Order: sequence, then C-alpha cells, then structure tokens
Amino acid sequence: MESDKYGAEVRRDEESASKLKINSVPYFVFNNKYAISGAQQPELFLEILEKVRKEELSLPVEKFTVEE
Repeated sequence: MESDKYGAEVRRDEESASKLKINSVPYFVFNNKYAISGAQQPELFLEILEKVRKEELSLPVEKFTVEE
C-alpha cells in the first residue's frame, strides 16, 4: 500500500482480534459477548441478533431533561 491512511485502525483491529484469539475470517463479534466464526447460516445470525436485542432492551434507560 502506498498510504498508511488506515494503518492505525487496522493495527487496532488486529490487536482486538489477537486479544479475542481470532485466527480466521470471517469472524463476527456482537456486543463483545457473542461470536460467530466461519460461514454460517443466516438463522444463526438472526438468533444472536435477537438475543442481543432482548438484552439491550432489558437494560435500564437513563432519563434526562433538556434545559434551555
């Protein structure tokens, strides 16, 4: 590559992958909790996404007000 425009971002991704012991692609990580490795059926992705959605919806929501 002639440019290192995205070099720092790529190195951060490589470091994250190393910490998660990722050594193959494709590899998908959802909410730093669930992972799918390799080519998988769409149903597995849907199952994980639904699980993440339910977990996110069950989190408490902070109330805030906008002051003028």
